[in-house]
Amino acid sequence: AGLVLTRASIRAMSACSESIKCGDIRGNPGIRLKHASGASAEILTHGAHVVSWAPGSGAAPALFLSEKAKLGPGESVRGGIPVCFPQFGPRGPLPQHGFCRRSDDWVVSAADVLPNGDARAVFSLVDTPAT
Repeated sequence: AGLVLTRASIRAMSACSESIKCGDIRGNPGIRLKHASGASAEILTHGAHVVSWAPGSGAAPALFLSEKAKLGPGESVRGGIPVCFPQFGPRGPLPQHGFCRRSDDWVVSAADVLPNGDARAVFSLVDTPAT
């Protein structure tokens, strides 16, 4: 059992729960997690890329995200925390940092709040010819 959110279905949702918000993140489908302490994170389904993390209520974001960051299909987000796989940089035959970073083939396969209050989202890369 689990929650499966695709790029299309997540756009139509405004909230999954108080700690887990699904929908528009900086103009793209994604998920926002919030802990009872006020710590929060925003993750895009595009590349399963963490674009924001703040350590508590009212705290400034602790991750750099360039104002020039291009978010969306075919783009590599500049800043945040990317998924670089199966290679890092130009050290192989694939595009720089591998295919996962630019992929729209990610789904949120689970999103829940743990007994200790932590909110989590599990992203899975769908098996396609591109992946």
